Amino acid sequence: MKKNSLFALALILGTLTGFAQSVDKPKETIPTVDPKNASEDISRQSTENAADSSSKVKATDKKDAPASNEAMKIMRTKFTEGRYVSYGIFFDPDQASISTAATDEISSIVQVVNQVPNTRYEIGVHTDADGEEASNLQISQARAEAIKARLVGKGVAAGRLIARGYGETKPLTANDTPASKADNRRVEFVKQ
Repeated sequence: MKKNSLFALALILGTLTGFAQSVDKPKETIPTVDPKNASEDISRQSTENAADSSSKVKATDKKDAPASNEAMKIMRTKFTEGRYVSYGIFFDPDQASISTAATDEISSIVQVVNQVPNTRYEIGVHTDADGEEASNLQISQARAEAIKARLVGKGVAAGRLIARGYGETKPLTANDTPASKADNRRVEFVKQ
């Protein structure tokens, strides 16, 4: 097999084995793939391997594009099944403003959500346990509303989205290491 073929196969297999996380399995690898452009596969490793918490793989050939299609298919499946967990929507610290690093993730979500026009989704934003509980609840609600506003601004009907901030009330793991705190900071899209 050629080097590019092996790379494409590894990229696809990595995408297929853990694109999104089920809430009841918090220690799985949870990659976030830019479905529009397979040039980056950014994955967050499990909390068991916190020393290597992220890695980037650059695609070198247009033959790698099927991984992008596969990533979109997996994202679509997760939305259809009822729960998509995103670790690709970032916010400025202690703010509700969405980071520009989240642009591709937001665009991919808009594309998937608009393919099922009669479905409603809750946008649930979760924080780690750093800071005051009341502040975390307030900032998570503001962030959920910011995500909803961004999705609506990109063409998703407002009536299809419910914004809910959960703060630190539903952790997936203990909040005792940087990696476990990162697991708890997430955005969940849940079909209603």
